[in-house]
Amino acid sequence: MKASFYGLLLYILLFVFKPADHIPSLKPFRLALVVSILVLLFVIISGRFKLSKGLIPYLMFVYFVLSFFSLINSSYTQFSNISIVFLLKPVILFYLICCVLDNEEKIMKFIKVFTFAIFIDLFISILIFRSGQLGYRLISFFQGIGADTNEYGMHILMIIPFLVYFIETEKNLPKKLFYIFFILLSGYAMVRTYSRGSTLSAGVLFLMFGWIRRKDKKFIFAMVIILICILLVTPQKFWNRLSTITADPTRADGSINARIAALKHGLELIKENLFFGIGFGAFRFASMRVVAFGEDTSHIAHNTYLEIAVETGIINLIVFLLIIILAIRTCLSNMKKLSHYEGSIDLKNMNQALLMSLIVFCICVIFLSMRFDRFFYIVLALILCIQDRAIELEKKNEERELSKL
Repeated sequence: MKASFYGLLLYILLFVFKPADHIPSLKPFRLALVVSILVLLFVIISGRFKLSKGLIPYLMFVYFVLSFFSLINSSYTQFSNISIVFLLKPVILFYLICCVLDNEEKIMKFIKVFTFAIFIDLFISILIFRSGQLGYRLISFFQGIGADTNEYGMHILMIIPFLVYFIETEKNLPKKLFYIFFILLSGYAMVRTYSRGSTLSAGVLFLMFGWIRRKDKKFIFAMVIILICILLVTPQKFWNRLSTITADPTRADGSINARIAALKHGLELIKENLFFGIGFGAFRFASMRVVAFGEDTSHIAHNTYLEIAVETGIINLIVFLLIIILAIRTCLSNMKKLSHYEGSIDLKNMNQALLMSLIVFCICVIFLSMRFDRFFYIVLALILCIQDRAIELEKKNEERELSKL
């Protein structure tokens, strides 16, 4: 399984850094596609292709099938520039992670490699942003995890829970200082995306940490110090942009008005095909028919839940929400099992970090169209990988108890 594991790591690095976008001569080789196929072949040949416990892997398949059905059943297919492959890639990644990361060592190594790759992306992006080459709002230079400023802000927030727990468990001082620097850098970057949805999610994340660690005075003190440091380097432009969060069209900026228009268009379009949707990738084109409102219709839905409901139907939205709800329940179940059966501190911490990342995603996508977001599928897969380890721990404990009889 070593070949499939290192192949998976290579695929993740290709996803983050997208070398073909910066070296045009690499494009014909389709490296990411080739690597993902090779990893899948390694998994099948080794006989390790198996689904994790529970309904989530099956619901993921149903979610993809319903999305594909809406596409072939749509009258807007010829107008859409969104391919079902955009969804197929993260879904395949989800299944590959579930199959390949079959022990704690691989899970932790995968998370650390992915985290370090994001640090490299963030560090280089900030340097280029400060030189004035990335525009008014910070985006990823490599554009693998942040081609859009709001998406970048969300991904920065989703990685912070992992950094917090790395700081707590890391015994090596230089590494601990590195993770502290990473958190400060993340805060610096997040406010320079000027993402209002990410700001709201950051507040929720701060409150979650505060509640979970409310009895730990040192932790609360460190949180306050980090917050103060971030506020000290927050530009005035950030506060000016936050002030535009209003439903009053006379005060709201174009982005807010576009979201309000998209919401009204979406609610109207849902009536067109309530159960199976108007077609995968058809929101923008179908919304042009809703002329009664008179607002700009050139925007996407700006809301993942709305977009799924409109394009692929209410049934598929329910499937998507079930996946999220079951993932949260799985995290809580993992927490109990790992605590009761004395699982490793690393798995306990990563499980809690994944839960926080998932909640951040659920809030951010109220304002973003992110149904193709690979980070989300990575988080889901890692939750199931930890679930499998927790079940193994439970079985070992039962066998130990039986052997005593």
